[in-house]
Amino acid sequence: MSSGAMQLKRVSAPAAPVFFLMPSLSVLAQQTMVVLIQSCLCGLFVAWPALAATPAMPVGAGEPVVQPLPPSVGKWDASDIRASLRTWAQGQGSLSAACPASTVSGKRTVTIDADGSGVRIAGGGVATRHLVLREEMLPQVHYLPDGRYALIATRTGWILRLDLEQAQLAAEVRVGLLSNGSALSVPRAGHPSLLAIGNGSPHTLAVLDEQLQLVKLLQIIDKAGATASGVAAIQTAAARGSFVATLADVPELWEISYQPTAPEIGLGLVHDFQYREGQFVPGYLNP
Repeated sequence: MSSGAMQLKRVSAPAAPVFFLMPSLSVLAQQTMVVLIQSCLCGLFVAWPALAATPAMPVGAGEPVVQPLPPSVGKWDASDIRASLRTWAQGQGSLSAACPASTVSGKRTVTIDADGSGVRIAGGGVATRHLVLREEMLPQVHYLPDGRYALIATRTGWILRLDLEQAQLAAEVRVGLLSNGSALSVPRAGHPSLLAIGNGSPHTLAVLDEQLQLVKLLQIIDKAGATASGVAAIQTAAARGSFVATLADVPELWEISYQPTAPEIGLGLVHDFQYREGQFVPGYLNP
């Protein structure tokens, strides 16, 4: 056959004959191509039983599975706080003994259990009562001026209002997911007490009144407005009539006045305070 004609060549394979139409090539090139094709086909058929025995891998196997976070993680806003408030006219809680309903004379004290899950209410001329409450209660016990109620915070963001006269839980509200401390304002004539709670999650500081109603919720962001932070600790500065919060993630200290007559706070650059040439916010409950 002439070198320019089309050639039909048969190539043997282990499983079935395969035919290839090849244009005119040199004899050496054709032989080389045949050898390569035979090698590939032989390797495929030799490995085929092992491949058939291997179970199919699911799509994406071996890749990390990312589970979406629940929408509530890291979020607990004013609407969540107000919705979580619960009150009981007759009190609530698990008691180790029945509590008298009569008024108790004298001062009663609250001691938190070592494991943070319950309290002991003693004094007032009656036997000590043990009340099982929420877990992880923080060590601070805040007595309200009337002497009848006390407020306690938990690590998980719950604030408990105890009726010491009845030795029962009167109300509770959740102000955050992780709380790092609480502080009570000093008694002021004509003004109810305020409780400030510093949260690690979310990055907020909540202020409640004596009835556990939300008064103010501050978002904790640094002065530049770029970095959010949790509250590491919070205390009351009695002489200044303010709360002082130490921030956890930025080098800042916040002072929040609870005096209704606190002077206004200038934002940014103020040219003249006397003539109010600048932007101001009320000094009451603002950092």
